[in-house]
Amino acid sequence: MYYDIFILGCLMDGPRHGYNIKKLLSERFSACTTINNNTLYSLLKRYEQAGDITKEVELCEGKPNRNIFSITHKGRRQFISILRDIPDMVIKNRDEYMMRLYYFHLLDIPTRKKLLKGREKYLIDSRDCVEAQTHMEATLFVPVKIELQEFHLRLLGSELELIAQMKEKLDGPCPVSDDGNLIL
Repeated sequence: MYYDIFILGCLMDGPRHGYNIKKLLSERFSACTTINNNTLYSLLKRYEQAGDITKEVELCEGKPNRNIFSITHKGRRQFISILRDIPDMVIKNRDEYMMRLYYFHLLDIPTRKKLLKGREKYLIDSRDCVEAQTHMEATLFVPVKIELQEFHLRLLGSELELIAQMKEKLDGPCPVSDDGNLIL
């Protein structure tokens, strides 16, 4: 689903061809995710069939023609709808959560609060679980690796710090309406 957010989000800025979408994904999120051409173009085809985007063929002399994709009004509404949908799966899935955090400024205030509060609770529960494991006795098949536990606790702590920083931005203005139009 985070691919949906990213691809439609790329098109919110204007028309792009598939290679450009893939390049932006790589530049912005290479540490988190990658996308292969088969996945990208099958998603673009699905969006086109759903009426979320349109495709225009750009004729190129001496080179293969390029498909230029543009988002429709329906696609703008779909982008905002997916972005602002925060089911439990989004809270628990780091990629889904981070994609919404990337577009935090486009979330309305109640959605921002729900996202941060839900993820914070999930991280605290995860931290409690890891800390409880430090008191377990190791066995051959359930080793207690203190280095891994300490690393996991540092990751959880870093993300909790990020949430604290994002809470300071809760009341910032949201520049788009529910239907994906800019609010001037």
